[in-house]
Amino acid sequence: MMVLDDSGRVLAHSPDYELWLGRDLSDQSFVRDALRRHQGSEELISADGVSRLSAYTTATRAPWLVRSRPARTAPADVRRLPRARLASRA
Repeated sequence: MMVLDDSGRVLAHSPDYELWLGRDLSDQSFVRDALRRHQGSEELISADGVSRLSAYTTATRAPWLVRSRPARTAPADVRRLPRARLASRA
């Protein structure tokens, strides 16, 4: 899981919190897209180079939240869900 502020800076990350805290990811295309769209889901290559199923939405009390898991660990039934339904699970 990764939580970023509205400028693309990492506020929380699990695992490896210490390695990610404060890191600016605004140069990553998936972060720019999420900041622009405010809500969505997709399979992407994240900043750590891992293919992930990711769903994100704008939070009401914090800038926004990204939830993801490595695509290779996602159950087959989740991988078949339409992307819009993945976003609703965030």
